Amino acid sequence: MKILYVGQSSSGPFSGPSVHIQEVIRGLTGLGHTVDYIPCCQVSGSVLRQLWQRLRFGLKVHKLLQQDRPEWVYQREQLFDPFVALACRQSGVAYALEVNGLILRELGRSGARAWTMALVRFCQGWALKSAKAVICPAANWMRILQNDYGMRGEKFHFVQNGVCLDQFAPQTIAAARAKLGVSPDELIVGFLGSVYRNYDFEPIFRAIQAVSNEYPQLKVHIVGPGPRRQAVTELVSRLGLDSMVAIKEGVPHDQAPDVIATFDLCLMPYCSEVLRENNGMFSMKLQEYTASARPLLAHDLPSSDSYADANEFGWTFAPDDPAGALRALHSALRSKTERDLRGTVARRYAEGLSWTAVAQKIHQILTAS
Repeated sequence: MKILYVGQSSSGPFSGPSVHIQEVIRGLTGLGHTVDYIPCCQVSGSVLRQLWQRLRFGLKVHKLLQQDRPEWVYQREQLFDPFVALACRQSGVAYALEVNGLILRELGRSGARAWTMALVRFCQGWALKSAKAVICPAANWMRILQNDYGMRGEKFHFVQNGVCLDQFAPQTIAAARAKLGVSPDELIVGFLGSVYRNYDFEPIFRAIQAVSNEYPQLKVHIVGPGPRRQAVTELVSRLGLDSMVAIKEGVPHDQAPDVIATFDLCLMPYCSEVLRENNGMFSMKLQEYTASARPLLAHDLPSSDSYADANEFGWTFAPDDPAGALRALHSALRSKTERDLRGTVARRYAEGLSWTAVAQKIHQILTAS
């Protein structure tokens, strides 16, 4: 099968989307498909200017489809882009859309204007309705999109993000810390990723503040870029945790396994809104943490799809439950043996989420649609 993959143009060394795109293309190629890749256009300026830039890109895709016709166009969706879908419809080429965010809810959280919300809703609705297959990494996204746009469920498919199991092979904490020059005496709760509005660090910071005298060796390492780094830095100072929390620069993705391996516990502090939208924790970060055989310390909701699994390989608490945060932290810090045991369970969980398995699921979806 010949597939044209239209993906996000972000290709820097820190980029999760880039890893996702590369691994899915590699997996589909390994299954015998011919996959051509075209990066989406870089957009900037006002919403109308971005639409104009996307329209021009859609015309470019339309021209490509006339020159070398694939069976499928597979698009990893940017914020809103109906023009690739329109090019496919006009060319009679099957269109698959991978949704990588609930853009309307993200815009709502950022205070977007009503007309912007209406325009984005129209554009996303057009793309969704044009698709023969819609792929979502969180099961709850499927339900939300179906309800929001009044669409049938048969063309929606749940495919979790994957992980490169060889790259994130388990390492001992001692070996990783020796490699990176990290103190062997610290008890580290670590976060690796972009620091942006989907995360709420305050609940865990307050719990750490409460146990600081009992665990003087306890440290928090936050590693990554992002628009909320300054706000998090200010929160650390306000809570008097400067000596316990280190906020570090991001690292290229190929260095992520070594950084994660220095952590005793891996932090996933999703905010309440994101947990409700996802109905739990679903992200590439979850797969990379668990593949590294590190237990989680994570925000989750007791009613979520991920809650039972997450408590097998870590400790969870609701972000609005300070007592629950303290219980989870105490339990996680108390026993290295228990942390190691849950780390082993985490690795077993990740072994079912290889990028090869992701590509096989996408192959099955495209073949059957």
